[in-house]
Amino acid sequence: MSQLPFIIIVSFVVFDFVVFGGLFLLAASSRANRPTGVGKGDLLLDTGKPNFVSSVSTHPERKIEPLRYSVADAIAWAAAVEVVSARNGIKVVRSHDFHLYAECRSPLFGFVDDLELVLHPGAGFIHVRSASRVGYSDLGANRTRVEALREAFAVALTARLGPGSEN
Repeated sequence: MSQLPFIIIVSFVVFDFVVFGGLFLLAASSRANRPTGVGKGDLLLDTGKPNFVSSVSTHPERKIEPLRYSVADAIAWAAAVEVVSARNGIKVVRSHDFHLYAECRSPLFGFVDDLELVLHPGAGFIHVRSASRVGYSDLGANRTRVEALREAFAVALTARLGPGSEN
């Protein structure tokens, strides 16, 4: 009787254990390691890795448009804070003086990403940065997150101003 099926099954189990165990350890590392400078008031310019998007980045692949508005700063900021606070998996850590810092946790492994919003009064936009704490690439997760926030921000502004209004 051949032991080949047993060897194949054991190989798959060991492989799964190594891969998923490694992912869980990496996720634990992301929860424990908040990068220096994040959440301090100004957005970081570059991490040296393609695992973030930012409206202040000069790198074309990492650049993303800020959240634009044409209402009072206080109305726009309240809408932005409301949208971020309402998202599943996002925990606002600090919000003060037109600066918001939040941690975004992925549902499966619990990876933590950093999200920051900064409004400069009178500018008509809110700068945004979303960055993965670990890994080299984010597979587009941060861009997807910011674009979803952008859509929800537009809806929240419209709701605050009433139907038929432009933001």
